[in-house]
Amino acid sequence: MGRIGTYPTTYDDCRKITVSDLKNWGYLKATKSGKVTWNCNGEKTSSIGLESFVSSFGPEWIRLHYTTTFFNTGEKRTFDYKVYFDFIPSNLGISKRPYLICPVTGKRTLTLYSLPGIGKYAHRSANKLYYAKEIVSKHYREIEKTYGPIFLQKRLLEQLEAPQKWRKRHYQMRQTKWVRELTKRLKCLEGHISS
Repeated sequence: MGRIGTYPTTYDDCRKITVSDLKNWGYLKATKSGKVTWNCNGEKTSSIGLESFVSSFGPEWIRLHYTTTFFNTGEKRTFDYKVYFDFIPSNLGISKRPYLICPVTGKRTLTLYSLPGIGKYAHRSANKLYYAKEIVSKHYREIEKTYGPIFLQKRLLEQLEAPQKWRKRHYQMRQTKWVRELTKRLKCLEGHISS
């Protein structure tokens, strides 16, 4: 009889909030409050209330309020806390780039993950999580090593043959940079596959 797998949680399994998401949702431009929901196959899986405070200097903090259920105990807990922003001058010297300050570790980050066991949105170092590549089996790694270049070649050919609408293949009678780079990678892969 089979048993339930005890696979570790990966970053792909966690909900996350990024600075770019907050910017796209309009929370960095003006004081705003609202709700964000996450869906899976058209079904609402979770939601979070957001409220931002923006002063004349820029965004100061964002307030997160939500209720979570811990799967191991079934306990429901309500969270309501502020995440502050830190601004670092960009490498171009034109403006300042916003970062979130993790409420658990105090580290500066662009992405906060909803980590299991903690309940709060936090920096990835707050809990031991894995990337998907770290937990694959040795057998799968061997398959990936053998057939990976073939799959990569197929993906690159699809990108080259059906690019996005905004991507141009040629500019002023010359190939654009991304076409040249894809062609170069494809030639390198063909040499690797044939050997």
